[in-house]
Amino acid sequence: MRQIEHKEAYAIVTKYLENQVDILNLKNFRKMKRFKNRKVENFYKFTVDLLCLDLVFDLNSDDRVKNVYWSASMPPPGAGIDGVSMRFKIYIQYTGEE
Repeated sequence: MRQIEHKEAYAIVTKYLENQVDILNLKNFRKMKRFKNRKVENFYKFTVDLLCLDLVFDLNSDDRVKNVYWSASMPPPGAGIDGVSMRFKIYIQYTGEE
């Protein structure tokens, strides 16, 4: 299995963001070495203020992506869109295939 570099993984995600960068507010894009106490390869994570299902479906349909997961999380005080909104962490597992 080929290792997906950070720049390549980020390019795959931003390809599907199109004009939504300001709306979704993508941040904290980083590689993960462990997930649920297991060692993982080609696993990246980022945070968005809003969840766009089109983005999730588009990423999941890309041949370089094995799976996409997401979960809601609480933003730090004063950082949410409004007083009750959640943020979403999106996890992408890449195939590592050419």
